[in-house]
Amino acid sequence: MIPSESPASVPPFIPAIVMTNMSESVSAEQALRIAGDDFDVHEFYPVPFPDDVPVAELEKISLSKILNGVRSECDRLFKTCTEIPQSEFFGTQTEGGALPEWLSDHHDTFKEAAECGNAMARAILSALEKPLQLPPGSLLKLHRLQDDSGDFTRILRYAGDPTNDPTRPEGFPPHKDAQTVAILFSWIGGLQIPDPKIPVEGFAVKEEDWRWVKPEPGYAVVNLGDAMEIYTNKLLRSCIHRVFKSPGLQRPHDRYSILFATRPKNDSLMKVLESPVIPPGDPTEEPITSLEWGHRIIAAVQSRARARGARDLDNI
Repeated sequence: MIPSESPASVPPFIPAIVMTNMSESVSAEQALRIAGDDFDVHEFYPVPFPDDVPVAELEKISLSKILNGVRSECDRLFKTCTEIPQSEFFGTQTEGGALPEWLSDHHDTFKEAAECGNAMARAILSALEKPLQLPPGSLLKLHRLQDDSGDFTRILRYAGDPTNDPTRPEGFPPHKDAQTVAILFSWIGGLQIPDPKIPVEGFAVKEEDWRWVKPEPGYAVVNLGDAMEIYTNKLLRSCIHRVFKSPGLQRPHDRYSILFATRPKNDSLMKVLESPVIPPGDPTEEPITSLEWGHRIIAAVQSRARARGARDLDNI
């Protein structure tokens, strides 16, 4: 998570998911507004998060300090991303990626939000370049806003379940993010990760080993995606997670989330980056482009969903 006050010291979260503090600089102003620390967002918190469910503690990192190049905070970010114990959403596309007609009047708002999300992701990537001993700009040049990529900004609405209907799906199945960096703002519980103390093989996580990520005002949840695993040959890891019905008294309420996803530019090659600290990749492996890689990931997610009996893959 990335916080709104000076970062608190808490046990490391899980692989590459952190909470980031938003409120310490003008540079983070837009993110802070989304996180809800400078205007009234009580309507997003209709009831408190329950106290009787298992919760994962997330490392808290200051976005402001990262933006200002504070070395100790950048080192903490890198350390968190290496201490990983773990053991595509689909929507209706429009021609050329334009907003649907009923949202087109809000184009400028979405544009500003996308720019804000990219700036946050690039700040995180820049902070990771030095401990990875990469030449400056190695990651940044792959994630420029002006390049064609699979970047997206989404507002997600999950309908509440006031009757606890057993016929409704529990949520989105376990998966990793086919991205480089994912930044999530949410106000009601729904995100779950495996217990950091439990070893996990593949996507097999026992039901009792899932832990809730508790939303906190002024914070965003940041997750490194599969692209960082490829670039660093798994020195930095992506995290398994799932989306579930909200817990306790929050379940009847609609849940809204804002997701910023940053992906490598489409024509870049998905391969291990050269660095003294990154294990070398397989020289016989032929790299594919980011665009091809993304298509493969989506096909794999669809295949797993079909195996679970899902039919409406646009709304999985």
